[in-house]
Amino acid sequence: MKLQTGIARAVCAASLCMPSFSYAAPSESLPAIMVLNIKAEEQAGPGIAAILTEIVLNDLHDLKKFRVVGQKDIGQMLSQEQQKQLAGCTDTSCLVEIAGAMGTTYTLDGTVGVVGTSNVLSLSLIDVTKAAVISRKMAVLKGEREQLLDAVHRLLKELMAPVLADEGSRRGVTQTTPKAAASAPVPVVAAQAPAPPVNPYKLW
Repeated sequence: MKLQTGIARAVCAASLCMPSFSYAAPSESLPAIMVLNIKAEEQAGPGIAAILTEIVLNDLHDLKKFRVVGQKDIGQMLSQEQQKQLAGCTDTSCLVEIAGAMGTTYTLDGTVGVVGTSNVLSLSLIDVTKAAVISRKMAVLKGEREQLLDAVHRLLKELMAPVLADEGSRRGVTQTTPKAAASAPVPVVAAQAPAPPVNPYKLW
């Protein structure tokens, strides 16, 4: 736990706890998401993992629904030793601490690997405020590795669908309902006194 706390302090010391530091447009009204580098597993080279990470960052940026921070953005502000510590931060509690130190709401993690002739891509989304994985998606693709480039777009869309729906409904609830226009007051007419009865026998 001391190691994780040290990373969190280093992140804050590097001024990355400021909400304005983001890959996307720094609108403070948007929830923040931290994207960790996709990890290359069995027989998958680091090159394809880095490309998939960039695709995820760009796709999230294009949504314009989040303030996006990449692990590379953090690493550029840390020392080599702190970067090593950050690279070893893979369990949920560690991710929550780092993301919490940065004021982020979500953390996205992923792996890519090769099993036989199949390419396997996995993405997971963590709600930092709940310290829980809220969405997890996987794609198994046979054949050429280039298929991963198309699959990551689809997988990310499926991964973020419940979050986008939740954020959309949350914003809908917080919107103020326009007040109904006040109706014009009904004019009050003063009651007139009844006319005195007419005596038909009176000549003047």
